[in-house]
Amino acid sequence: MKAILLRRPGGPEALEYVEVPTPVPGEGKVLVKADTIGVSMPEVLVRRGTYAWMPPLPAIPGIELSGTVSLRNAEAARFALDSLLEGDGFEPSVPRKFFGWPVDPPVVS
Repeated sequence: MKAILLRRPGGPEALEYVEVPTPVPGEGKVLVKADTIGVSMPEVLVRRGTYAWMPPLPAIPGIELSGTVSLRNAEAARFALDSLLEGDGFEPSVPRKFFGWPVDPPVVS
């Protein structure tokens, strides 16, 4: 899958469009295909290297998103495939096109 990757702080040129492995959901998580990803001012400040808390780099920006469940394990059976999920606060190193989500996400629609 493709992702935007930040390896070092800088201007927009510091963002790289790269191929990364599609994650596999771990125990207690579902795999969500992201349809919409928001990038807010904290991500801009991280890219610039001026945010008060800097994630470990490399990082993939965009922590606010919505998407659909594309894969689940037995612990996440209450989430139907293709059900909609939305939320924020994801790990900055996890690819955003698909990502693992805890069984108790912030919002279920």
